[in-house]
Amino acid sequence: MSTPPVGTTKKRLFSRNDYLAPLPIPTGEKPSDVLNTIWRKNEVFLDIGNYSIGSAVMGIWVGVMTFLAMSFFTRNLNSDFSRDTLILGAIIMALPVFFLIQGLFREVPLPVRFNRQRREVCVPQANGEYWIVPWESVTAAATQHSSVSQAGKATMGLLIIGFENPDPQAKDENKHFSLGFNCGGGTTAMALWECMRSYMEVGPDAVPN
Repeated sequence: MSTPPVGTTKKRLFSRNDYLAPLPIPTGEKPSDVLNTIWRKNEVFLDIGNYSIGSAVMGIWVGVMTFLAMSFFTRNLNSDFSRDTLILGAIIMALPVFFLIQGLFREVPLPVRFNRQRREVCVPQANGEYWIVPWESVTAAATQHSSVSQAGKATMGLLIIGFENPDPQAKDENKHFSLGFNCGGGTTAMALWECMRSYMEVGPDAVPN
């Protein structure tokens, strides 16, 4: 993942991107595992997994509430539009709900392991291989987008962590790998990133159990 220098913030009309690494800088936020991404923590390593039912439910919940709010606030103005909004919302949200149910029956993917002693990150791949990536090369960005509708302003965002394949002979389609966390962006994404940064730069005691 190619990103601007660390500490850069890009603001647009309805979006904002904060680049947090490399090299990792303190964000000023308190480490907070808002999506229960920490699977295991000890003095040697920290396991982080993006297989989180909570994040999927949070993303679906925002969509469901948006359609319900639009339908509720327009029911007295135009009953046909209110009904059509509910139908449209059900059609749009059916696919994410289907993927959520399907994910419950899948094999849980292996977590990414941050090794504090070696200053390395072990990144498992779907084909059974794994990458050993230097901690100093890990990239991180918090992205946030806002949309405005009749129901008001809705803000959504991601924490994206990128890794570069250490193999110089790797094919173009196998050179980059990224993890995305549906945490809402902004300060929430920074607090989640602080769990990883604080563990590697400060110590295990700086991260919540």
